[in-house]
Amino acid sequence: MKFNEQFLQDPDAEGSSVVPAGEYDVTISGAEIKATKSGLGNYVALTLDITSKDFVGRKIFDTINYKNPSEVAQDIGRRRLIDVRNAVGLKSLTDTNQLIGGKMTVKVVIKKSDEYGDKSEVKSYKALDSSKMPIGGSGFGRPTKPAVVVESGSKMPGAKATVAEPVAEVMVNNSVADAPPKAPWK
Repeated sequence: MKFNEQFLQDPDAEGSSVVPAGEYDVTISGAEIKATKSGLGNYVALTLDITSKDFVGRKIFDTINYKNPSEVAQDIGRRRLIDVRNAVGLKSLTDTNQLIGGKMTVKVVIKKSDEYGDKSEVKSYKALDSSKMPIGGSGFGRPTKPAVVVESGSKMPGAKATVAEPVAEVMVNNSVADAPPKAPWK
């Protein structure tokens, strides 16, 4: 029997966490707030389990600034956390435990470093491709809104059409919330 060279890599070996640049479907298996080395800030440490392509089961580690003396770094971190929250389908995020089990797609690039070696770095987060979602659910930790069945204008008796209920998102206290859309005839 022949072994795939990748199968025989030591998971503790330096550089083993590097996966090729590309997009990967992932599940968040770990999310916790940790102190920065300087002790002046905090970051969210994410552990992402790859669930697609040839790297199923491999992990990608990501850090997102949560509190930082630099307003620019903190703002970038805030926007990245919003992207993660939206990608996994959460309306609000008040605890890192809410992220556990969340599914999304991440774009990975390779960060080159002579000092520390190459590293996989997450550049962006997005919702899973809708064609990969399970039937009857969004796959993002919350159910989808049910379809509304309405009578169509067809002359055929009993003809019905299914219309997806529109969803609008609005900001409420810096948190995205569903708001019922206003009907155009009202």
